[in-house]
Amino acid sequence: MPRSGDEPVYTPTDEERRMIDEALDDLRRDPGSSRSWDDVQEELRSRR
Repeated sequence: MPRSGDEPVYTPTDEERRMIDEALDDLRRDPGSSRSWDDVQEELRSRR
């Protein structure tokens, strides 16, 4: 992983970039579709 100063820098794969771009496009089309990080974490915890 490349480093910037003393901190590692994450570089997404092409697939991850595509997924991020799609998610941002969805959010631009429907801003009300976003969820808080707390809601996302709660959902992920409930799947365990």
